[in-house]
Amino acid sequence: MLALRLLPFVAAGFLLLPQNVWADPTYNSSELCAQTCYTAIAAVTFSDYSKTDTYVGESCHSTLSVSSIYACFDTYCTQYTAAESFAYTNNYCTEYGLSPLSMSYEEGEEYIEAHYGSAANVTVIDPRLVLTANETVIPVEAYFALARDTLAIWQHQEYVHHSFGWSMYVLAVGVILVGVSNRIFAFVVHRTMTRSGPLADVERTKGGKPVVPNRDFFTRIHNLWTKHITLPATFGYRHSQPWAFCTIPTRLQSILVFVYVALNFIFCAVDYHAFEGNTYWTKPASQLSRYVADRTGIISYANLPLLWLFAGRNDLLLWLTGWSFSTFNVFHRYVARVATAEAIAHSVGYTAFSYITYEGWSDYKESLKEQYYATGIGATVLMSVLIGLSMQPIRRYCYEFFLVTHITFSIAIIVLLFYHTKIFDGDYNGYLWPCVGFWVFDRIIRLIRIVMLNWRVFYSNDDRLKRNKATAVYDPEGDIIRLTVRPSMNFCVGAGIHYYIYTPTLSFMFWENHPFTLSAWRNIPVAAGAEAGAGEGEVEEIQQIRHQPASGGTETSTDSREGSIISKAGVSAPVSSSSQQELVFIIRPYKGMTKGLKNQLLKAPGHQKDLVVLLEGPYGTKADLASYERTLMISGGSGVTGITSYLCEHGAHASGRYTRFVWAAREESFVSDVLEKDLAPFVDRDDVALDFYLTRPGSQSSSGGKKSGVEATIAKLSARAGSGNGPRVTYRKPNVAELLDYEIGQLLSRESRLAVVVCGPDGLADDVRREVVRSIGVKIDASRIELYEESFGW
Repeated sequence: MLALRLLPFVAAGFLLLPQNVWADPTYNSSELCAQTCYTAIAAVTFSDYSKTDTYVGESCHSTLSVSSIYACFDTYCTQYTAAESFAYTNNYCTEYGLSPLSMSYEEGEEYIEAHYGSAANVTVIDPRLVLTANETVIPVEAYFALARDTLAIWQHQEYVHHSFGWSMYVLAVGVILVGVSNRIFAFVVHRTMTRSGPLADVERTKGGKPVVPNRDFFTRIHNLWTKHITLPATFGYRHSQPWAFCTIPTRLQSILVFVYVALNFIFCAVDYHAFEGNTYWTKPASQLSRYVADRTGIISYANLPLLWLFAGRNDLLLWLTGWSFSTFNVFHRYVARVATAEAIAHSVGYTAFSYITYEGWSDYKESLKEQYYATGIGATVLMSVLIGLSMQPIRRYCYEFFLVTHITFSIAIIVLLFYHTKIFDGDYNGYLWPCVGFWVFDRIIRLIRIVMLNWRVFYSNDDRLKRNKATAVYDPEGDIIRLTVRPSMNFCVGAGIHYYIYTPTLSFMFWENHPFTLSAWRNIPVAAGAEAGAGEGEVEEIQQIRHQPASGGTETSTDSREGSIISKAGVSAPVSSSSQQELVFIIRPYKGMTKGLKNQLLKAPGHQKDLVVLLEGPYGTKADLASYERTLMISGGSGVTGITSYLCEHGAHASGRYTRFVWAAREESFVSDVLEKDLAPFVDRDDVALDFYLTRPGSQSSSGGKKSGVEATIAKLSARAGSGNGPRVTYRKPNVAELLDYEIGQLLSRESRLAVVVCGPDGLADDVRREVVRSIGVKIDASRIELYEESFGW
């Protein structure tokens, strides 16, 4: 899969190599002098201009014009030779006038000598006063100096525009290096602490709280860095919870975003030079508006490849930095906002330039008829609208609408931008083709993933073992959908990963897909005759295996509904010599696709239905909980789906490892269903503690010795029900601070490390983050505690 992630970078490299992103090649001092003569003479209209020639071609091909250029060169550029000076001018004439200067320097000298004797005898004029001529002329020295300053400043502005544009990639590399360095630093500190041996005896204060022993310099730095930079929310408490219409990044993300936004603003605001008498645009206001428009447009273009790169699902940067897809989505959103703001500034700048330079709207109205002008306005408008359609409430509550508009508008914007800069003969396509490359290759890799996992869906044989089998069951009491899918091939699955699920038969939007966390996985034993097309009843052999306690080694149980053996021993542990994976997703229906699926299941017999489902994945990185002696798993509501996979991977009893599973939910039927079907193997484990918090108002413990709901389910499954070391049910919200303090107390007393995994409502995730931040440096070192937030942001 690493090779697949590298493909977009390789493709972008090949796309960038042949592209020239400079609007004009730079020229040296001798070429500047020659080009100044061309620019000064071009202000004059000569009588021998050809009516069929181009605007540039007139100055390049007129005998009077070319001889005037050489006479000017002989007058003001005596320190240079013609051989070293006219290469740029000839290239300029060839590119924009279709052919070089009509006479060579030697031929021009002969013409001047034949008609005037020498350049000293040629008439000197001021092009600001004399607009037409029927003879060879030389511009006055003052006008030549203005033309030279105009070209020098224009060349400098072009250099600065593109340098600041390319600096976006240097800045992006710097951001990636911060992520890589942060990952390496944490790894080094962890390895140092591991090699330092066990902790010394922990002193305790009068309040019984553990005191962190003195640490070395790197550990203190790591504590400060984690506590104040990498882990906390930007301002106090909110991170997962939105503020108004925005989501709040972590502090490190905000610092990086601030640097990026600030540098973009600075790059767009500095190093402009305007002066009276500029031969291109005489008014300083015209010059400034033009330079600002060019600068913001070029930097906006330069930001586009980053915008597309950070949006991809298949990204090597995720692996390099250890950051999540949600983190890069934060960068994606801010790059989009900055690029859009620069596009708006670009459009406003050109509008102001047109109005100031031509003293009215006449030129602007004429420009609207030009393709490049209209497509530029269209791209800016679409970018602005797309920013509004990507606000957090729309992403959250109208995801399908957001997805369709995002894709269609993005494609339209790129097409419009190609037409917008078409007049530059591809000079700016070097900024656009990488966007196309990143997008196309990401789609190709996604298609490869889909084909690998779902190719049997298109197999003509109706034998279900040669097709993807997907079954959805809806539980009205718990309001959950349990979706089981058997992919076309066995893949290396694990905890903490997610898949994008397509349901092409549910609606006309067959491309619609949503991310769902893998809740559990099973290995279905397949008899030898399955591949030969044996009947369904002959293929699966249901084996009843009695539940064993934790100390009994590898534990298995049976799902009698599906006739499948559920393996809890590990990710890829086979149950037979030939087996097929079954992936389990627990889905809480809300709106859109999940609501449509719920409505279909309500109409189906037994609320169960076989579906055509396509999987894309797996994506995400799992938390390596095997390196922690203690794990605190906190989930809320349907967030339990992100936690059960870790229990599934936990497997049999592992010496020295202890897991505390905390789940807060409102619906008892939901808890009972998951408890009975997914958590049953863990109810009597010595190394797993199950704590259930029922938060619906009015929920209370059973009275009179008659148990119901979750308590009744526990009594049925557990031999320890009601005892101090059995599963517990509490009728209130969990106190996160108490839970964490208790686990830290156990951690320090056992000289072990703690992993905190949270998946649930935004408020719960922020509560856990806040308490972990508070504990670092006060109760525990950052190297001995790690927060894993199982969430997906887009």
